[in-house]
Amino acid sequence: MKKKKVTKFLSVILAFACIVSTWPKIHVFAEKSSVEANENVVIQEEFKEPQGGVLPDEAIPVSEEEAQEIHENFQEIQGVESYAVPQVNTSFVSNYGYSTLTTSQEQSCYAEIKTKAYQFHEQQPEAVLKQSKDSSGNVVSEYYIWAEFLVSEYGLTVSQVQKVIFAIEADCPELFWFSGSFGYGYNSENIVTKIYPKVEADYAEVEARKEAQNNIEAGIQPYLVAIDQAKAEGADDMEMELLIHDMILEAVDYEYIPGTRTPQSAAYAHSIVGLFQQRGVVCEGYAKGFHMLMTYAGIDTIYAVGYGNGGGHAWNLVCLDGIWYNIDITWNDPDNKVPHHDGIIYRFYNCSSDFFGNHVYMPTVFKGMYEVPETNADTCNYYHYYGLYVTPEKVSGETAFVDFMTNALKKAADRGDYLLQFAFDSLITRESFKECVTEYGDEFLAAINNSQSVYKISGTGTYISGSPYNVYFPIVKIYADTYEVEDDGTEAELTFHIIKGRREVAQEENYQINYLDNDKVGEAKAIVTGLGAYEFLGSNEFTFQITEKSEIVVTPEPTKELFPTVDKVSGLKLVSANANSVTIRFTKQSSVKGYEVVLYQGNKEKQRVLTTKNTYKLKKLSTAADYKVKVRAYTKKDDEVIFGAYSSPISVGTATKAPVITSIKKGEKHAVIQWKKVKKASGYEIYMSSKKNSGYKKTATVKKVSAVKYTKKKLKAGKKYYFKVRTYRTVKGKKIYSSYSKVKSTKL
Repeated sequence: MKKKKVTKFLSVILAFACIVSTWPKIHVFAEKSSVEANENVVIQEEFKEPQGGVLPDEAIPVSEEEAQEIHENFQEIQGVESYAVPQVNTSFVSNYGYSTLTTSQEQSCYAEIKTKAYQFHEQQPEAVLKQSKDSSGNVVSEYYIWAEFLVSEYGLTVSQVQKVIFAIEADCPELFWFSGSFGYGYNSENIVTKIYPKVEADYAEVEARKEAQNNIEAGIQPYLVAIDQAKAEGADDMEMELLIHDMILEAVDYEYIPGTRTPQSAAYAHSIVGLFQQRGVVCEGYAKGFHMLMTYAGIDTIYAVGYGNGGGHAWNLVCLDGIWYNIDITWNDPDNKVPHHDGIIYRFYNCSSDFFGNHVYMPTVFKGMYEVPETNADTCNYYHYYGLYVTPEKVSGETAFVDFMTNALKKAADRGDYLLQFAFDSLITRESFKECVTEYGDEFLAAINNSQSVYKISGTGTYISGSPYNVYFPIVKIYADTYEVEDDGTEAELTFHIIKGRREVAQEENYQINYLDNDKVGEAKAIVTGLGAYEFLGSNEFTFQITEKSEIVVTPEPTKELFPTVDKVSGLKLVSANANSVTIRFTKQSSVKGYEVVLYQGNKEKQRVLTTKNTYKLKKLSTAADYKVKVRAYTKKDDEVIFGAYSSPISVGTATKAPVITSIKKGEKHAVIQWKKVKKASGYEIYMSSKKNSGYKKTATVKKVSAVKYTKKKLKAGKKYYFKVRTYRTVKGKKIYSSYSKVKSTKL
């Protein structure tokens, strides 16, 4: 599948993405006359995640008689003897599954099957019908085969073949017709001799595959355009992941068999077809589509299969800044079962294993899968990352609660998201939070908009699944930005927008507008009244001035920004490093008070410091150690510190200790320099001069880390030479140099 250029948006998804990215820049607001904020917290029914959705794969022995029949059908397309991993569709193809194969035989089998899979995908041959009959000649089962492989040379067992097939299925979601099921023949030593992989029955016919492929290529374009645009705007991996996650969940819903709560069994729902046709998907379709788009965005992702709440389930692992997290797109879809919830759930977004309840990954039992990395960090978990993780001190009283909620809303506004969701460190904290909502709700609304209640906590509820507990707060924002005048110039109308969560509420269906005195110059009124599920809006009155029949001035003046704007720090780079410190530099910002620098080693935060300079030296670090650094700017308003977004983190490292030259042995026109081996060194550089204090030039680089000596040849007899040595470590492609050793000399 190749990326195509498009000149206009092709779906509601991309239009939605554009609305989200642009509307916060509109600054003309119509003040709502009054808003009540004293609604009680409503406890919703426990949310139930969709169950099942993964179709189990099969490995079915094939008799010699059946094998001969299959062989005859494939003779015309058989004959390629050697294969290489194909270089097609690389924008969408992961190699994680391939990298987990532990033997060259498994890797060779993978390459052969994958190559022929692409041949089948591109050349569109007919699949071959396979029928199994009983002793009376009656057909008892049938399925379609897309290729025959003679594989005795690889010496693989059935379980090894299962692992190879699963690795291909997981690496190549664009092969939507590919089934993990297969038939096989084996010899007396239980070595697989032949493989007959299946085609999903729904795509056995060439025309069905062509139609699905065309729909995929059209449906994927809005995603590719949005991803490319985000890249061009400098989005980091977390922002890119959030874009893809949300676009998928805005596009499709979990697919059930009509009239039931049974997961859809049709092949489209278990692949990318259901996503890009916007027909609906089950867990496999969510996970494969997410995996494919994240790979296109350049972010390492894994397709994982196991059990969720006891049923077959699929999800993903994502690697951000070298750390792996769990993410479950399926269980983040509210599935239309959560009242008042017009957005997306983030309960299972970038979770550690402790934060990812009711998921069991079982590679030895389920489908012969590969192992996956450990997931122990919560740094990029949605709630931790966006400051929505609630601890007791954040709800310890009115001031703490109002400050916490105000900052949470600011961060939500930066993302164009007005559906606040929180996670809690305990059930007790959740209950305290609910009490604060009831007790301090009015103070919160007053704090966020200078007593002008443009925002409103319109509905409240709980979503509980495992641990931790989660509460969401839909917040409605009402504003008017343009107007319309009838041709006769007698009636002026505002264009209203009501945003709940990230969605714009539909006029007439969810609210209606009535006007007073809008047919003449002077003051007019617009009354916005909620309908149906939005009756909680009540009636909200807006006033505006008509100064001429063709001109409307919206009053009051545009709402002032609640918080100073603090830009994301850019240009972060490593300037220098030694054995116990690193110096960083980043682009200086005007109109900020200073910067916060954060240093991590692995998942653990090691330092968090404030500085007013755009160059900073981090000291007291471990020798020959790897770290990550990120920076954010801050300013102050009324003694409150307001932070901007963190920069993209960079990898830095300290140098090793300086090496020690132990001896220099002279010979005829050469010298042998020896030194002590330095732990964690990637290599050594040897410098030479004919003067002790100047004139040194690099004479050699020794890349073998176990080496402890170097012979310098073509020296002149009777001349004195000075030598010094330093190490280097390679951190993300950048060399970090140690101090030089003490100088030693020899005279030939």
